[in-house]
Amino acid sequence: MDLSKVDIETQNKLLNLTIEKLQAGFKYEKIINKMLVSELKQLKEQNEAWIEEYVATSNKNIDQMSCRSSDLNRNIVKVYLIEDNDGKKYVGQTIKPIVARYCEHLAPNNVCTSNELDLENSWIKLLEECDIKDKYIIESKWINNIDCVNTNGKK
Repeated sequence: MDLSKVDIETQNKLLNLTIEKLQAGFKYEKIINKMLVSELKQLKEQNEAWIEEYVATSNKNIDQMSCRSSDLNRNIVKVYLIEDNDGKKYVGQTIKPIVARYCEHLAPNNVCTSNELDLENSWIKLLEECDIKDKYIIESKWINNIDCVNTNGKK
């Protein structure tokens, strides 16, 4: 619209309407943003509660979870690596599912050498599966080829 052809009073009315619409839009935007922030806070609190519940349940049931005979293949050993954000590494072996073994490392009563790692900021990775009779040979191979905190198995 060419405002030069419209009288001053009409121009002012149009400007005031535009300003009112912008202000109303900003008000609605602020309300929507407040609602979104509130919803996000609720989701965060809910997620934190779920995580706390999961950790508490995992710590209570760690032995039950990791020692069910149906989950174990006693002839196959898993050699695994735990690494933290600082690059510290730990090599271990287990017949349990590695996630179950990892939960044991995270448990408050863990007395393993893996405590030298920042376990709260770590992850686990399967390195190799082997026959149970070769478990110490394979674990030592990994320990000797990786700069890790382990003292057992190093030559």
